[in-house]
Amino acid sequence: FSISAPLPDSIESKDTVLVSGNSPSGSLVVIEGVADEVVVSANGDSKYAGKVTLSEGKNEIVVTSYMNGTPSRQSVIVFYTPEKF
Repeated sequence: FSISAPLPDSIESKDTVLVSGNSPSGSLVVIEGVADEVVVSANGDSKYAGKVTLSEGKNEIVVTSYMNGTPSRQSVIVFYTPEKF
C-alpha cells in the first residue's frame, strides 16, 4: 500500500489535488482531506485515485486502505497557495 501522488511537501496552486497510489486489488481506500473525504476501490491493476479539496496553507491528507477489514494508513502533507510563482 502506498501513496504515489502528490509528493510529500509539494506546493499546489489549485484547491483540489488528485491523490493516487497502489493498494491491493479490490481493497476499499478512503482518502481524507481537510474539507472532505472520498471513498474509492483499488482497480485490477492495484491502483486507486481520488480528488480532495485543499484549504489554504498546510494540508494533511490521510489515506486508509481496508483489505479484509484490516486498515492500513499513510499520510502526506501538501501546501496550497493560490499565489502564482
